[in-house]
Amino acid sequence: MAGISSRTLRAYFQNAEFAAAYRAAAADVLQDAVMEARQGISPALSTLRTIAEDSEEAAPARVSASKAIVDSFLRLHDAIDVEERINALEAQIGGLEKQ
Repeated sequence: MAGISSRTLRAYFQNAEFAAAYRAAAADVLQDAVMEARQGISPALSTLRTIAEDSEEAAPARVSASKAIVDSFLRLHDAIDVEERINALEAQIGGLEKQ
């Protein structure tokens, strides 16, 4: 663990400035990962669509590809829904804090 004890690490997280910097750095890493995933999603879905629409492919491969496309859509839809709800809640909280 980065050459420090867990006790030292907990002590660092007691410092608000350190904790905020850590959260910001973790958010940056996550954002980079999201960008990587976004760059790969279009070709991946295109490949799945090609398999799903190819009548020469075996039925299990077509079903599997179709299921993957639907699952991807549903997860994306759910993520967008959650993000919209969080944004609405944050806007409500922001409005309450200004009162």
